[in-house]
Amino acid sequence: MKKISLSILALFLSISLSFAQNNLNAYKYIIVPKNYEFLKGEDKYQVNSLTKFLFKKKGYNTVFEGDTYPKDLNENPCLGITTNVIDDSRLFTTKLNIELIDCYNKVIYTSIQGSSRKKEYKPAHHEALRNAFVSIENMDYQYSPALVINKKNITSPSKAPKAITIPETSVVETEEIEVDNIEASARSFSNDKLSFLLVKQSENLVAYVNDSKDKLYKKGEKIAVITKSSTVGIFHVKWKNNEGQFIHSIGSFDKDGNLKVDIEHDGKIETKIFNLE
Repeated sequence: MKKISLSILALFLSISLSFAQNNLNAYKYIIVPKNYEFLKGEDKYQVNSLTKFLFKKKGYNTVFEGDTYPKDLNENPCLGITTNVIDDSRLFTTKLNIELIDCYNKVIYTSIQGSSRKKEYKPAHHEALRNAFVSIENMDYQYSPALVINKKNITSPSKAPKAITIPETSVVETEEIEVDNIEASARSFSNDKLSFLLVKQSENLVAYVNDSKDKLYKKGEKIAVITKSSTVGIFHVKWKNNEGQFIHSIGSFDKDGNLKVDIEHDGKIETKIFNLE
């Protein structure tokens, strides 16, 4: 029974590795950020430099994010895949995973977790990163142009739109809230008539009115619910109209993080733009 279980596990790992390998074969370049968010500093402990070194040693074409890109990468950013390092460290153990993120900001691969019990920060991070890289190192990578995703009219990687990170709040979704109590855990958006706080609740983003110049809405009133759609960059929006009814619409975030919502009014589509504050 034990032998059968081990055989099944080996088969599963083999299939998983093969699937990940085929995914990575679609990418010609590895783009390495100059700083990872959890380290709060450019190339702190030389973790970014080590990331670039490990991929380059394995045969990948590597570039630092923001440096001069090759012509074909500028023309098609989907030739590149961006690294990220996830920190799951504990009190006496440094634990790291390597993520690979495509041009649609989708995580297509996560490495095994590498760990280290070394006490000094730099050696600990280096050992954990090297251990996490083992799962990537074991792949038989070979770039295949036939697998490349062609994405037209996309901003180059160095100027790609920044993701809007909205901290999740413990506020239970409701029709009205005390907005003064959640300002620290939300993002504020506004135009010349309306301002609201966008709060992450479960899988949704929920907008609560902060101020309404034309008094159509009262402070704390829920005005919109935003959810993902099947199309990258486009969101479903339930927007409360002037009559107090929630209508279905669509929205998107631009490269600066501003929210655009298309709302039908009197048979015409009106685009409302709310600037990220």
